[in-house]
Amino acid sequence: AADSGDAPDDASYFSVESSKLCREEKVAQAIEDIASTVRDQDDTQRALENYTEALEIRRSIDETGLSVAKTLRLIGRLHLQRKEWELAILRLEEELKILTNLLDERTPSIAYCYHSIGKAYEGKDDLRQALDYFERARKASDNAASAGSDIEFTHIMFDTGNILLQMSKESNLEGNDFQLALTCLKQAFDGYKTFYGETCVEVANTLFLQGELFYAHADYKTGINCFEEALRLYRLSLGEEHIKVARTLNLIGLCHLESGTDDDYAMECFDACLAILQSKGHEGTEDHACVLFYKAAAHEKKEQNDLAIVCYEGSVQYYQKLLGLDAMKIAVVLEKLGTCLLNDHEPEKAKVKLEEAIRIRKTHQADNDLETSEIWYGLGIAYCEEKEFNKSLDAYEKSYLLRQELLGESHVEVAQVLNNVGSVFARAGEYERASSPWNDALAMFRDAGLKDDNERVKTTLSNIALSRNLISVNKEGDS
Repeated sequence: AADSGDAPDDASYFSVESSKLCREEKVAQAIEDIASTVRDQDDTQRALENYTEALEIRRSIDETGLSVAKTLRLIGRLHLQRKEWELAILRLEEELKILTNLLDERTPSIAYCYHSIGKAYEGKDDLRQALDYFERARKASDNAASAGSDIEFTHIMFDTGNILLQMSKESNLEGNDFQLALTCLKQAFDGYKTFYGETCVEVANTLFLQGELFYAHADYKTGINCFEEALRLYRLSLGEEHIKVARTLNLIGLCHLESGTDDDYAMECFDACLAILQSKGHEGTEDHACVLFYKAAAHEKKEQNDLAIVCYEGSVQYYQKLLGLDAMKIAVVLEKLGTCLLNDHEPEKAKVKLEEAIRIRKTHQADNDLETSEIWYGLGIAYCEEKEFNKSLDAYEKSYLLRQELLGESHVEVAQVLNNVGSVFARAGEYERASSPWNDALAMFRDAGLKDDNERVKTTLSNIALSRNLISVNKEGDS
């Protein structure tokens, strides 16, 4: 009775006014049925009005009864459909209060309520709160006798795994959370196969998330296997040119690119993704910006700087239109674009892009990490090439301090900054000042175990020898 939303057996129904109460309940049920009908016809505003009218009638009968909880659930889920997250939370929390007062914690209805509240928090991008409610839903479902035969349990497992994955994109999942995400997605995979069949879209969606999870943990081989199977199912169920096919091709390409297994196939995947997006009118979307970013990286890896620059420029333009000028994603693309422009011997253009990347990161108070160190390092090169030597030294100092703090004082990347500082002094004609950072860099390289045939060591040794010769020549000229 509780799950169907019928009123519970209650002594009040057998009182003198029982016939009146029954009439009122029938009216409420009729109005609720109308609301559900118009909801299915996508008239959500009228449905909301009717549900609210039914709720008022039921509250006049029994303010804390299960019939009230049922109507609150319908209203809450309608707010979810309308993406009215705060209103959904308000109504669903009201439902939860009634349910927990009247029902055992193991009742599926309580698990479903937790799940719905979690979906509202997910809609608000409050991932931690969403995970908290999904976890409650999962635990309540685990205790429910019908969990193994209930599709709602499968949805809860899918959403828990998905939210853990989304959180991992902000910070790497620890071992226990990674295993929990895998377990939830495996249960969702098995559940969807049981309820909908082995070739359904829901199975493909679960495989896609598993692929993302393995990719996030650099298990590219397993990730590719998941994505390839998801791709097969998407093509079977949705057709060759569906957006989900394009997104899967994009991530298959990314796995191959980052693992180095097949750079040419990675490029084929990116091109196939782009062809679908262009064919289906998805140009200028976030998917388009994303695949251009990855395709640029593939060109950069092949040392095709001109093509990489074109793709990075397209990516940053689309992201700026979609996300605004100050989004962190734009700083990431600008750093890559700036580096490509440096490699293409365009320091003036590179400087503009890298300075803008720094500005964005400062706006987000995200300018104390290794990514920021890389940008300062690139700016050091750009300023030096433009003969702005003081600015170059300032940029290298910022990069040096960040690397020291984050990597350790004697790390080879710290030594590399010193090597470049020496080059700034040399470019300015101060060969004696150049010798000191070069010698310090050489000592650090050797302390790190690099041999004299290492490219960094060879370059530093060559720089030191050149500076000695130039110092000697200058002294002979003075005499």
